[in-house]
Amino acid sequence: MKVAVGLVMVMAFLRVLLDIIRWHHIAGIDETRTDYMDRLMIDLSASHKLIGNTSIPHGCAGRRGFGAVVVAANSCADFLTLHEVLQSLQCVWVCCKGSLFGLAQNAICALVLFTFRPRVKLFHVHK
Repeated sequence: MKVAVGLVMVMAFLRVLLDIIRWHHIAGIDETRTDYMDRLMIDLSASHKLIGNTSIPHGCAGRRGFGAVVVAANSCADFLTLHEVLQSLQCVWVCCKGSLFGLAQNAICALVLFTFRPRVKLFHVHK
């Protein structure tokens, strides 16, 4: 019974996530905890394209602090190119043509998965 309830919750979360992505022209998702984007992109294939994502190091799948992905609507995807992926920072750099924003120069945007683990006694970090 617990597995069925868990699966229903995951599917409901996925539907909400897909709706949020569809509402935006460019979406950055951090802490995906996976580099397997097929499940996400199957439902978005008609409206969005995967611009870039980080790879999860071996043994880190499912763990906090890993995974970043940039997805763009088809209307914007031609204006975006993957500039660089920096695995050590879990960062995706995207180059946006200036014409997308009405600018003469291109713009570089980054999605960085920033994890901050304070070492002060006032904060309690749970693994």
